[in-house]
Amino acid sequence: MKNTLWVFGDSFTYGDGCHPGNDYYEWCKDDVGQTWDKIVADHFNVNVKNFGVSGNCNELIFDSFFDVLDEIRKDDMVSIGITSPLRQPYYNPTSKQIEFNVNSAHVKGQFINLPDAHRHALVDYLILFYNSMESLNVWEAIWGKRLNNISNMLTRLDIKNFNWKVKEYHSNYESISRVTRAEIDDYHWSFSGHESFAKEVIKQLELKYFFRIFI
Repeated sequence: MKNTLWVFGDSFTYGDGCHPGNDYYEWCKDDVGQTWDKIVADHFNVNVKNFGVSGNCNELIFDSFFDVLDEIRKDDMVSIGITSPLRQPYYNPTSKQIEFNVNSAHVKGQFINLPDAHRHALVDYLILFYNSMESLNVWEAIWGKRLNNISNMLTRLDIKNFNWKVKEYHSNYESISRVTRAEIDDYHWSFSGHESFAKEVIKQLELKYFFRIFI
């Protein structure tokens, strides 16, 4: 039985723009490629399960990982990409669901379905605790430590892993806006961008878990 690559994260893990029905996918016509998770899985000859969600927040990214942790087997691979700590989960009394804000307190209309009192309280909270550079750096460090702890745990369980911060990688590779010359305004990766990031993931996994046996 093949092992599995499990990936968790936000839109850069899901592959926004690169799925059938997306403007960029249709723009590519017959010249479509693969998202980075599929490229990595093909390279290592493993299956892939993608739990990326567009706009996801770190709490729900980690929840999705722990929800399936018991299913992850020895010698599987895991990749967790954490996003901006500005994204916060909240309970929406209208939908009776846990939801999360897209980016920050200043994104117009993102809390439009919340009752006024809830919306004002949530925006005030985000502005007070998350919108200064000082507080943002502290939250970045907290989530980075949590991610590192998970990485160490997975390694002890003989589960290969490459975990990353979206902010450190998202601007390194070709975007949809760039390849379409802004015809499609989308900062997510193009298929070429996905290919480049996949090469980085493969390199890091091989350096950490494969090449070291020859040193």
